[in-house]
Amino acid sequence: MNKKLLFSIIVALIALAAVFAYQKYGKPEEISLNIDTSDWLTEVKINVSFPSNYSLIKNNEINRRGSFMSYNFKKSENYQTPYLYELQFFSEKSIKNFTKNCEKENTLCFEGDYPSLARYFEQKKYFFQGENYQDFELKKFNTRYWFVSNHKCSGDDCLIREYTTFLNDTKLDVWILMSNLTEEKKSDDLFIKLKVDFN
Repeated sequence: MNKKLLFSIIVALIALAAVFAYQKYGKPEEISLNIDTSDWLTEVKINVSFPSNYSLIKNNEINRRGSFMSYNFKKSENYQTPYLYELQFFSEKSIKNFTKNCEKENTLCFEGDYPSLARYFEQKKYFFQGENYQDFELKKFNTRYWFVSNHKCSGDDCLIREYTTFLNDTKLDVWILMSNLTEEKKSDDLFIKLKVDFN
């Protein structure tokens, strides 16, 4: 086959693939989250970009996992794993408040993994040193570093792949839901499509 013709066919196929991807997923959605909550004395301003087959909804659960604010991802198509699941914002004060309430109520506050003050301080320390912390491996995605870890879902046969970063004293956890460990690579590929820029 003529090389010039072969090259033209390849270019045409790439263009068709791009059109298909656009029709299926559309442009990435971009939103700005201006979080100013006097309860936690914390202000966070970020821009979040994610695939357009998702939307982001504020979670009304107060102090979820010790966070001062959290958002759920909602997918417009079928929920085939892995998929974006949640954003959670933490501060020292919000985690202290969560711990205090748990001790006062003497009940199980959250079924599953949640950050203690010790983890918050140690993660922050090792994050700014550019080092791994225990089972939390430090990796670079796009232009930002994140700790990556896996946690079992509570009561379900699934795994949460957690991505953690810091902006000064604010800790951000991003959750992606997986069926099992074989989906780690797919989860990381999906996570790259999520872009978080702090202002």
